[in-house]
Amino acid sequence: MFNGFEHRVADAPIELRMVPRPPAHDVIGASGATTAAAWRKCCQRQLLRWHPDKWASRCMAESDAQEIQQLAAAMTRAVLREKERGYRGRE
Repeated sequence: MFNGFEHRVADAPIELRMVPRPPAHDVIGASGATTAAAWRKCCQRQLLRWHPDKWASRCMAESDAQEIQQLAAAMTRAVLREKERGYRGRE
């Protein structure tokens, strides 16, 4: 989902409608993680992906910029909540 998006818009400006959202039940994309190390890697990847500074300069329209910043901040908070809960699988 995100790999294709990030490749398509590598240096191009983006609009809010273009940004894919992860499913609410798997915010960090770790549903297939079978070890704590794999889970941590997913968590780290999402923290880097959703860091608000990354999105700040990439917005096409001013209205989108504010909404994308809010989305990035909300996603960062969601990933941090998952990180706080920790790995809950089997190792």
